[in-house]
Amino acid sequence: MGGTEGGIHDTTKVNLLYKIAWELIYTQPQEALEYAEKSLNLAKNISFQKGTAHAYHSIGVIKYLAGDYSQALNNYFMSLEIRESLGDKKSLSASFINIGLVYWIKSEYPKALEYYFKALKIAEDLGNKNSIAISFGIIGNIYYEQDDYPKALEYYFKALKMDEELGDINGIGIHLGNIGSLYTKLKNYPEAERYLMQSLTICDSIGALHSKMTFEQSISELYNETHQYQKAYEHHLQYSTAKDTLFNEEKSKDIGKLEARHEFEMAELKRQQEEEQVKRKNEKVKSRRNTLQYTGSVIFIVLLFISVLAFSRLSIPKKWIEGFMFFTFVMLFERILVFLDPYIDNFSAGQPAWKLLANVILATGIFVLHQFFESMLKKRLFRKKREQVEERQRTKGSEQ
Repeated sequence: MGGTEGGIHDTTKVNLLYKIAWELIYTQPQEALEYAEKSLNLAKNISFQKGTAHAYHSIGVIKYLAGDYSQALNNYFMSLEIRESLGDKKSLSASFINIGLVYWIKSEYPKALEYYFKALKIAEDLGNKNSIAISFGIIGNIYYEQDDYPKALEYYFKALKMDEELGDINGIGIHLGNIGSLYTKLKNYPEAERYLMQSLTICDSIGALHSKMTFEQSISELYNETHQYQKAYEHHLQYSTAKDTLFNEEKSKDIGKLEARHEFEMAELKRQQEEEQVKRKNEKVKSRRNTLQYTGSVIFIVLLFISVLAFSRLSIPKKWIEGFMFFTFVMLFERILVFLDPYIDNFSAGQPAWKLLANVILATGIFVLHQFFESMLKKRLFRKKREQVEERQRTKGSEQ
């Protein structure tokens, strides 16, 4: 039961990290990337396939917004592979759309169409009319950029019809404007004017400033081509006004983002400084504690050696002294090992084989040292015993 609860909590954490990444994508992309990568690593560690796919997809979006289209595609395809294995059609549609978008930006139109048609097929299977309308519109745009105007017009009308069924006023305004702009290309000026004016009426009614800017420019070009220069100038002024308003709004948003980012960075800097102060304080305490421990250990070991030498002068059984000496060298080995462990870690780079080799060399050195001192002690004991025997013999001789 505990493992299951842990798994549930881990998947919740993956989803939470993923959501935080999405919230930061447009304002703090670097932080968004860090959260997305944390989400990805945790999802992979617990084999949470859906979470892994979502994380790859979010990293792809971040890379796309940064203009790194190669890495965007890599991450989108990693996500796509998992989503295909899961049969997650809704998520597959999002993958196809984003992959198609990258190819469209790169002007690789055949590939872009391939993936948008895949997205369209899934949207139709799911009966998702909103996604169908979006796919129709984008496919129309791609055909438009390829100068395939009949195909573009076909899909613009399909998109318009779907958005009319949905009652999506914004979508209707965009498709009307696209159809009007396309009719201008085809030199069908009456139809172009009719659709563009309908589009601008909708844009004004719902405050769709970006679309208004686009289609005011389109109708200004239409009137310029038809030599209606007064109307062309009036609509150009409308285009400029919408553009300036958008610029000011975007600038205000950018200033707000910069202020929010500055506040975040200052808070982060303060947190890092506090953590650094705590770290330095802990390191000082640890260093002081280690110094006391090492000093105490050295004094203790020195006293043990002195005791061994002192015991060798007394009539204490040889095995006792050898045992005492063995214990002394074990203590010495343990303290040296503790002291050298950080240096051994740096030398071995965490590789178990190198670390074992260093420990074997150290143990061999301690063993040789132990043998040397034990030999000296035995000679000392033997000499002392011989002196005692000779003293007893001299005493007996004098008595006789």
